[in-house]
Amino acid sequence: MRLMPWTTLSAAIIGDDLVTAVVSRGLTGAAVRHGPVLRQFLSMPPDEARRAFAAIDPGASARVLLTVPTSWCAVRPVPLDAKGWSKAREGVLASIEQLAPIASDDAMAGVISRRSQSFFRGDRAEAGDEPAGASGWLIVARRSGVAPWIDAITRSLGRAPTAVLAAPMAVTGLGLQNADRAEVLDELAGGVVVRHTLVGGEIEDLAAPLGLADSPAPGAVRLPLVDAEGGGVELTPHDLAVAAALTEDIGAGQFVPLDGPAKAASNRWALPAAAAIVALGLLVSSGQVSDWRYQRAIDAISESRSALEPRQREIEKARAEAIRYTALIENGVNPLLKSWTPALEPIADAQSAVAGDGFLYWIRADGASVEMRGEAKQAADVLRALESPTSRFTRARLIDPVSPVAQRGLETFTVRAERKPEPAPAADQEPSKGGAS
Repeated sequence: MRLMPWTTLSAAIIGDDLVTAVVSRGLTGAAVRHGPVLRQFLSMPPDEARRAFAAIDPGASARVLLTVPTSWCAVRPVPLDAKGWSKAREGVLASIEQLAPIASDDAMAGVISRRSQSFFRGDRAEAGDEPAGASGWLIVARRSGVAPWIDAITRSLGRAPTAVLAAPMAVTGLGLQNADRAEVLDELAGGVVVRHTLVGGEIEDLAAPLGLADSPAPGAVRLPLVDAEGGGVELTPHDLAVAAALTEDIGAGQFVPLDGPAKAASNRWALPAAAAIVALGLLVSSGQVSDWRYQRAIDAISESRSALEPRQREIEKARAEAIRYTALIENGVNPLLKSWTPALEPIADAQSAVAGDGFLYWIRADGASVEMRGEAKQAADVLRALESPTSRFTRARLIDPVSPVAQRGLETFTVRAERKPEPAPAADQEPSKGGAS
């Protein structure tokens, strides 16, 4: 629990609507206020949107969250958790195109940690030593898809969202901590229903597909707009908005948002330390207190410290695992990713050769050549574009006869071109950082 109170304005994208809620929490508990649902938010008149936010805005000091649907995101399991994200972030974003079909300059990426795994050694249960114990999931969304919503909120509210979350990051705030095992049904792009599994309120599995004969567990819940045939009890849009605000407190340190800073995990030593200070103050100032009260205060402090020692050992082991996985990524994954040859830029270059009203039926590319079939105003224009000095290709040629398409005024073509070799580095080029000098 946090000693300092906090307030969050949470907005969740549900279809074309923006659902809002204000969540406040202090020492006595949490208070929730449902805000308006801004229908067709991106096409709302600006004045109407500003009035809606003015009716619920809790003030400039409140944290502002935006939660995007899982169907906007790519979810990939990675040997990385939230603690190791800061060191691995630059390398992962540089090679993001190898993990998700999103360009690196258009990617918003975050991480969700998997719950700590325990196993028994002798008669003791130890945590974090299993290889998958510190693993997690990479969540990637297109910035170009989220940016219009961020801009619209900024115009209407007068300030930008503090952080952008994906819907799976909010599941720890749904109030499922009392269930030994809970399931949350969600939906990926294309209407694929998947399942998030929580054990003791912590994420055990994320975006696992449902088999043809598989069915949700009793008590499963379903996020808004997820296909009802999947089963489960449907949550309201406001449930998701509230959960996103609570998850930053309940699950702090277990995920990194797609954009913006994450809330730091609460200091687990704060309450025991405060209790120790109070006990010490009483010990010094209350000379008239009998010896048994002194002893009881000392015993209470000792018990608090003893109770926290196993957790401290778990944290130290988790930190060691994070360092180990970071080293594995630096030494094993990153060199491999750097050796991969990107395919998206050559494909885009080949597609750009078809201009105007022309279009492609299909395109095939490998490291040496590209072959594509489509329609263009003039097939010869496609050949000239592929042979241009700025093109990545050469030796462009037709491999099938050209046929006119009278109804569209175009010509069909099938062309093949070879990729130009990559230019050799200049002899006087300075060595890169980290290279031999």
